[in-house]
Amino acid sequence: MAPDCRTPRLLLRPLRTSDAPALAELANDWQVARMLARVPFPYTVDDALKHIVSQSGRADALEWGVFTDRLVGCVGVSDHLGYWYGRPYWGRGYATEAGEAAIGAFFASGDAPCLESGHFEDNAASRRVLDKLGFVPVGRSLQRSEARDADVAHIDMRLERAVWLERQAKAGSTEAS
Repeated sequence: MAPDCRTPRLLLRPLRTSDAPALAELANDWQVARMLARVPFPYTVDDALKHIVSQSGRADALEWGVFTDRLVGCVGVSDHLGYWYGRPYWGRGYATEAGEAAIGAFFASGDAPCLESGHFEDNAASRRVLDKLGFVPVGRSLQRSEARDADVAHIDMRLERAVWLERQAKAGSTEAS
């Protein structure tokens, strides 16, 4: 199970079954679900409960609910960084802030040389988040979107460990100045 993480504005913690109604409320939004690969639409409390239970026993992935004073979205990382946020919380920098924490936990927990991610081609906001996190495009593919019930053009992206560590060192030296 993923350890809790704190950022200046957010708490990242594993989801609990009591989070299912809030999770379903945020994910049951066409504008959210259509940008995700494995989220059906409509998205019900039952779907949320199944997801939470399926993630609770996994040792191979770090997955968190992202909270301010309430659930605002989710972020997870195994060999792939994934995230989503409820529409009321778009444009507040939460995806970048939580993404940095998740990436830091990922690289601290092992010796993987890189981390993969990506976005559907029509998701410019996600592209901006990944750019800010240091990911670079490495190809194109088709990825299934359960909500759209279609294969969707996808931009594959990668973050090299060395690039991440260099960025962290620069950020640390800037903070120390």
